[in-house]
Amino acid sequence: MLRKVTVAVAIFIGCALTCEAQKSKAEYTFPEDIADTARKTFVKNFNQGKVLYGLSCATCHNKKVDGKDVIPDFSLPQLLDYEMRMYEQHEGKMDDRHVSDAELEKIIVFLRYKKKSGVYVTPPPKLQSGL
Repeated sequence: MLRKVTVAVAIFIGCALTCEAQKSKAEYTFPEDIADTARKTFVKNFNQGKVLYGLSCATCHNKKVDGKDVIPDFSLPQLLDYEMRMYEQHEGKMDDRHVSDAELEKIIVFLRYKKKSGVYVTPPPKLQSGL
């Protein structure tokens, strides 16, 4: 009987540690004001945004750091510019025929709330000169 209790306690502790480890491996940070009821939808949109980013954006935007592909961190103004489709070099690649508004919204959710990599996107050269 004591052995069964010990095994049950060990399983419980193992599960608790595994769950805690998985929480720390989350690829995102929840928005501060998100309601508990919206968390499932957020995770779904985040995961879809990650896939869409990989399909539509990663080829041009990912950076190589120590031989590994890294998804860079975008500033909030940069994301808002993307949302409004303001970058000329994206005409034809990121118009609404290739990336719908709903898809772009999910990509932005992914980029805004992903864990930060410490690698940043610099504005395109054309925009830097106008600042």
